[in-house]
Amino acid sequence: MSQEIFENLLKNETKYLIDSHYLDKQSDIDAKSRKVLVYWMMDLSQSLKLTVNILTHGVSILDKYIEKKADTQLLKDYKLVGIMSLRLACTYDGWDTMTFDDVQSECDYMFTTRQIREMEMTILKTIDFNISYPTAFSFMDILLYEDCKKNSSLNKVARYLLVETLKYYKFLEYKPSIVASSIVYISKKHLKITPYWSPTLRKMTKYSTRKDMKLCIKDIMSIESLNFETLLSKLKISSQ
Repeated sequence: MSQEIFENLLKNETKYLIDSHYLDKQSDIDAKSRKVLVYWMMDLSQSLKLTVNILTHGVSILDKYIEKKADTQLLKDYKLVGIMSLRLACTYDGWDTMTFDDVQSECDYMFTTRQIREMEMTILKTIDFNISYPTAFSFMDILLYEDCKKNSSLNKVARYLLVETLKYYKFLEYKPSIVASSIVYISKKHLKITPYWSPTLRKMTKYSTRKDMKLCIKDIMSIESLNFETLLSKLKISSQ
């Protein structure tokens, strides 16, 4: 059953890939300003106790919206776009934790209720009312369950790494399934859970660590803030 779901996600993934060069078409937003906004979205998600799934989905909606709004002045409403992308992700996943009052409060009352409602509709119209598409979390969740069932340490490390990748525009160069697979491989390797890339994972993804995932693995390992000893200590995990 999981294999069938995974293969269906792979088919849909190709349809909804985000242009990895979409910021080249923007006049007032670059990779740095995107990173600042995603940092803010991460902090907001933490304060509202949103899941990594919702955060990942929210950032994906943000990227899809900006991709479609090529060469448009977006900076003045950038914060509102970010928080409304999260709100749409919450709504899609059945969470009602983010009200319009929350949006106003988190944006320091810079926007009226009318502006907030209008932005929500603008985002939906721009992305053709479609917020149902695979994210790296969609793939990662299945891979972790099928390969290691309920290994809490592995889940913690993988989720942490996924959130780290969200901040960096360059990871849009890779399919979400490649990012997810690379994260699972790296997480298992640093927790010494063998085999790092199991027959189950190879069968499900049909990916090779030396071919399909090689560059993505390298880019994740090159994230400056990433220190696995500190990470394991922070998450209160000991490598096996």
